[in-house]
Amino acid sequence: MIEEKTKRDPELGNLLVAQPASLREVQDLLDSDVVLVDYFHSTTLFFQEPGNTALKPSKLDELWAFVVSRDRMRCVTVPVTEKELRETAQAYAAAAANCTSKRDQLSILSARLHSWLVAPIEKELGSCRTVVVVPWDALCYVPFTALAHENSEPWGVQKQVVVSPAAGVYRYLKPKQASNSKSVLAIGNPKTSAVNLKESELEAKAIASMFRTPRLLLGATATETAIKAGIGKPDVVHLACHGVTDPVHPELSHLLLTADAENDGRLEVHEIFGLDWKGVSLVTLSACSSGTGKLGAGSDLIGLTRGFMFAGAPNVLGTLWNVDDESTRLFMEEFYTQYTSGKSKPEAFQLAQNSLRSNPKYAHPYYWAPFVLWGDWK
Repeated sequence: MIEEKTKRDPELGNLLVAQPASLREVQDLLDSDVVLVDYFHSTTLFFQEPGNTALKPSKLDELWAFVVSRDRMRCVTVPVTEKELRETAQAYAAAAANCTSKRDQLSILSARLHSWLVAPIEKELGSCRTVVVVPWDALCYVPFTALAHENSEPWGVQKQVVVSPAAGVYRYLKPKQASNSKSVLAIGNPKTSAVNLKESELEAKAIASMFRTPRLLLGATATETAIKAGIGKPDVVHLACHGVTDPVHPELSHLLLTADAENDGRLEVHEIFGLDWKGVSLVTLSACSSGTGKLGAGSDLIGLTRGFMFAGAPNVLGTLWNVDDESTRLFMEEFYTQYTSGKSKPEAFQLAQNSLRSNPKYAHPYYWAPFVLWGDWK
């Protein structure tokens, strides 16, 4: 299915499976205060000997971090095995997603990942404001903003961190950047058979009130049909609802909306590909595990985030695990308070995450670290 879609539409193929972009192409897209870091790990590297066209395997079990700015590129190698990196990333992601996990255990795992992923590239980052992270494999589930060395501040305090499915997608995101029109479509607590989300209704109402031109769909009115019928061109689409990820068939991952005679209420990824949301600058998926999916052939993530990026949104704000209703509402309200006051999306994200982290009630990474801003850095 993915191969067929790629043949018909190269842009869709780039979002489904990472397609390589030239170094110069990537550099021309970057702003002067933005650095892109693309992580890659492979146990086998193929090379050619002089005068011999045959490729020979060279066993290398190390992490590569390609650090790219507008005027330079550096490859930093880190001596960590694929097995150790994957297992540590999985252990940290699982511990961070559990509100009962002990802080000492989290700190040890976080410091270990920081020593592999952040510390080796810090000199290359210099004084850049924003870091765009292209993760590899299990790193797709790691909250990069939470990584910290021992008792130091998390990386998300020091830098504005944005995550991208692949460097090549920026060829398509750049033309889709929308002006900040200050309008919003906010959807909260659709009527479904799943658990009622009272906090999401309050969240949607509060967020709608922050925009000059709001449209609010709650409960029975928050239908899949309303979404498919056409939303106009709001700056923001905020979806506070249940999210369901299908790790085997990512095109069937979906958001649960209200069903009616025309649609079953499951807005699935393959249907999202058919939406025309060009002009929307941000889609927020205030739902559980909305930023997860299936690891594709290039060890990159395929799921809801890619669907909405293909539909037209240069940014998608999602989550890495099942989130707490109240802390999510507080995060979202602070994010939009900052965003509607004129802050960029990465800066508003950084301020909202740090605000939630500073609240003793929500100091555990389970509450403040699941949020991820995917896409562009504008």
